[in-house]
Amino acid sequence: METYTERNSQGEIVEKTRRHYCSVDNDELAKEEKVLALLKEHFADWQKKGFIPSRVIEKGKETSRLHRERGWTHWHHLFNPRQLLSKGLLYSNIKQDGLLQIILSLRISHLANIDSRLTLWNANLGKDNTQQTFSNQALNTLYNYPGRGFFINRVAWNL
Repeated sequence: METYTERNSQGEIVEKTRRHYCSVDNDELAKEEKVLALLKEHFADWQKKGFIPSRVIEKGKETSRLHRERGWTHWHHLFNPRQLLSKGLLYSNIKQDGLLQIILSLRISHLANIDSRLTLWNANLGKDNTQQTFSNQALNTLYNYPGRGFFINRVAWNL
């Protein structure tokens, strides 16, 4: 992003930000390949342990839309590879037992609710945010969805 100044209609100097979009480069493609390789390495084990979803999506009024519109047949399809990798890594690194394990698992579940392919943008008051995946029973598929980076997901850990 580029920052610059200009005068507004009242003649005051204001700072503005210009967004700059560019195409994906080879470095970014390599990172995505690494994500896929890491996910493939752990996928079956993490599903067996319950770290990432493994169940088939049952047919129903709302769930049929997922298959009809996107071809999604399993609950893990609600997440992109990077989202699955981050949740799987977090779950696999819980070394606690008892109450702390339950609390950490609930926080990761909260992450899944605010970071999926069904998460909506919520730009209230000019502050970009995400809406919960399961804010209602309609599982609407989106052509664009917000992707939360690992660093920004730290808000889920604020108890």
